[in-house]
Amino acid sequence: MSEHKKLRGLYGAIRQQPYIVTALEHIQKKRPFLISGAGDSVQNHLSQALANFSHQPIAVIFPNEMKAREALEEMRFYDPKGTYFLPAKDPLFYSVDVHGMAIEESRMKVLRALREGKVSTLVLSVEALYDRLIPKETWESFIIRRRIGEDLPLEELLPRLSLMGYERVDQVEAPGQYALRGGIVDIYPIQAETSEDYAIRIELWGDEIDSIRVLDAETQRSQQRLEYATIFPVSEILITEDQKDAGTRRIRQELEKEESALRSRDLPEEADRLRGITEHFLNKLSTGSIRGLESYTTLFYEKTVSILDYIDPRSILIFQEPARIKERVRTLREEMMNSLEGRLRGGYLLTSQKNMFPEFDEIEESMRPFPRVFMCSLLSSSQDAFYIEDILRIGSRSINVLSGDGRILLDEMKQNASMGYRTLLLYESSLRAERAVSRLKEEEVSAYLYDDFSQELAPGKVAAAKGSLKRGFAYPDAKFSVISLQELAEKSKRGSTRKRRKFKAGEKISSFSDLSVGDFVVHENHGVGIYQGIVQIDDENSRRDYFKINYRDGGVLYVPTTSLDMLQKYVAGEGVAPKVNKLGGADWARTKAKVSESVKKLAEDLVALYAERQAKEGFSFGKDTVWQREFEDAFPFEETDDQLTAIEDTKRDMESRHIMDRLICGDVGYGKTEIAIRAAFKAVQDSKQVALLAPTTILAQQHYNTFTARMRDYPVTVGLLSRFNTPKQMKEVLTGLRAGTVDIVIGTHRLLSKDVAFKDLGLLVVDEEQRFGVSHKEKIKAMKKDVDVLTLSATPIPRTLHMSLNGMRDMSLLEEAPRHRIPVQTFVMEDDEQMVREAVYRELGRGGQVFYLYNRVENIEMIAHRLQEIVPEARVELAHGQMDERQLESVMLRFVEGDIDVLVCTTIIETGLDIPNANTLIVRDADRMGLSQLYQLRGRVG
Repeated sequence: MSEHKKLRGLYGAIRQQPYIVTALEHIQKKRPFLISGAGDSVQNHLSQALANFSHQPIAVIFPNEMKAREALEEMRFYDPKGTYFLPAKDPLFYSVDVHGMAIEESRMKVLRALREGKVSTLVLSVEALYDRLIPKETWESFIIRRRIGEDLPLEELLPRLSLMGYERVDQVEAPGQYALRGGIVDIYPIQAETSEDYAIRIELWGDEIDSIRVLDAETQRSQQRLEYATIFPVSEILITEDQKDAGTRRIRQELEKEESALRSRDLPEEADRLRGITEHFLNKLSTGSIRGLESYTTLFYEKTVSILDYIDPRSILIFQEPARIKERVRTLREEMMNSLEGRLRGGYLLTSQKNMFPEFDEIEESMRPFPRVFMCSLLSSSQDAFYIEDILRIGSRSINVLSGDGRILLDEMKQNASMGYRTLLLYESSLRAERAVSRLKEEEVSAYLYDDFSQELAPGKVAAAKGSLKRGFAYPDAKFSVISLQELAEKSKRGSTRKRRKFKAGEKISSFSDLSVGDFVVHENHGVGIYQGIVQIDDENSRRDYFKINYRDGGVLYVPTTSLDMLQKYVAGEGVAPKVNKLGGADWARTKAKVSESVKKLAEDLVALYAERQAKEGFSFGKDTVWQREFEDAFPFEETDDQLTAIEDTKRDMESRHIMDRLICGDVGYGKTEIAIRAAFKAVQDSKQVALLAPTTILAQQHYNTFTARMRDYPVTVGLLSRFNTPKQMKEVLTGLRAGTVDIVIGTHRLLSKDVAFKDLGLLVVDEEQRFGVSHKEKIKAMKKDVDVLTLSATPIPRTLHMSLNGMRDMSLLEEAPRHRIPVQTFVMEDDEQMVREAVYRELGRGGQVFYLYNRVENIEMIAHRLQEIVPEARVELAHGQMDERQLESVMLRFVEGDIDVLVCTTIIETGLDIPNANTLIVRDADRMGLSQLYQLRGRVG
């Protein structure tokens, strides 16, 4: 029995309402009906109530992917273990060669969980209904289940694993891989639960299975013994060898016919493109790869199905806002047809691929065996959207909690209690719920702590509990209300930007095309010169290519193209011209000697600094207080194990007599900031000040918003120092730091100025230290001498990483993704205006925004103009580092507020920008960027 079957306290008050009694009768008889008068949160509550009362699983369909994801957390509150989300695949990228596996893995987890009967609540959008799947029995026929002692011949296993979508590698590291070494086969299947992810090792004696063990993919060591192994496919589109051969023949026949037709219409470019794309797919297929098979499914399978064929046949289908679903079906169909027509005309698809999306009639037919419930807030034309036999009207309303209106909320609870209401008050932590009970009793409201949801709520009383819903609701007829205070925890979304000059290390030249005439270059032995192109010079018996480089006073150096590794591009701040060296002069030798001496001194200083810090006795912070526990309990998300370990290690360091120096290394969005927030709160409780140093104004503003929101209920003063402060604001913060009235200051390198003085600094947090210049790092180093230091980074520089690995600094790794984090899908493809156009329209269609990144300021306006021509309906604007600060700030704020649809920008957005509505990032010329840079940019979405 699923957990939500035990939550009687959440549903009991409405069990005997006439609309519930009638609804259950209709469900039993499979009569489609509509419930009107239910808002979003009420619809989610009613959906779970019907599942609870009928003891049947539910599949809840939403008008779009965004609404489905918004409702997911509420569904998980009611049904924490049995709720699964089926993300929709994006058909735009069906044919892309390289893409992330996150969505595919999520979908495969759902299919496995459905097969194993673990799903009691399935959340999906109407887009997910449009994904064609192969028949359930065919997919299940690929599942391998073997026990110890049974036969499993390698000549059968290995081809089957390839057909199931597994990739052969030397060593398994991620789901969807297998490796073979002699008679040992390592397989990393996809499990139904993320927490259960593990690989398995099968040892064979001949054809017989001798042992099956759990395999630790990190250490490659086998662990506990298993009696059997179940290996599920890692692809939902599977074909047998016979189907592969038959489908390949059909594709080739159709290709020949359509290519001839295109050439007869004098369209040779389209004909060549069609042959190239089709042959590329067939070549991949012949090597065992089934990537890109989705768009050819109907050529391999005559009959396909939807996800409804995979779910429990007892499931209740619940459609939230059917009129909007029907409208989304219509627009989705139009989008797909327009996309397909454009691709067919351009030679990107075969004609039969036009059937890759099912007609709505096919989907509607697959719904008929299930009980169907439709829910809407307002009764209009909803009843005409689908076939409906009855309409049930309910009385309900949403309860919005607004910050600052506590008196109004209290009056409402008093009134409800006097009327005999059962009221449930939800807080993000148990400690807050306890405090609420005390405060309510002081206000003469009958309240109690509620921690057992299987118990009925008491009439005329307020029950306070730990829980989270996006919005509260009430059923006046049933005298039942739920009030959620989640809205009070929402963060400010405003941010600001600034222009800053960028300094980079010299860039290695990897090909001739990296250089243009007039570029400054650095030769390893001769210094800075000016590149003048490639010239040919006759050697004794041959003619060879040389790079021509001009030096000061007429010096010319010819470098063989075979010695490309001796040259580097000169890179510095924008508009900075270097001093050209004299060929054969002593100035370059002096420069190198000076740099070598500086590097040596820096290394000596670092060693001396860390030796001094280790020898010194630092401040020992106290143990966790009640406030600390309450503060941490108020964190609205579930911490990962890595995050909890890092938090404990950080606090242990702070409580010791040694000066802390810890590096927190983790991906974007893995919870580094929360570790810093808890450390800062701990420091402030011991009357110590905290400084957080961020490399950009945007990131500083983001941290300021986060810290302020998290500490709003505590007597902690947070200040901000950045270029966008007014002189008055700057003076107030500086005065507060000297007097000790500002507890936490967050800022850019402005914090390193001489006029910044602290009364008692106890903790320094440095975010993305690798993005500060050498002079800034020297000042940071001086600040570090006596205080605890916490460094946060997604991509630490080698020196920082090396010091952590050799023990000079402590390091905590955040490798585990936060639970329910929306995965970022990455697609790699050739620059294609048709794809760009569709990707932008797809994002705008779901109400989102787009980053279009092009990192060349000199012609970014031309790129923006061309993009505006491709998507004329979109509001396109520019943002780059050479803009006026106030102009740039205005553009960024308008993008944050949703007044801009597509922001054409440079890497100025690389760190700190958090815009939940911007879900698509298009990076042009991504091959020109470094891996660390792309990693940071990828963190701007998702």
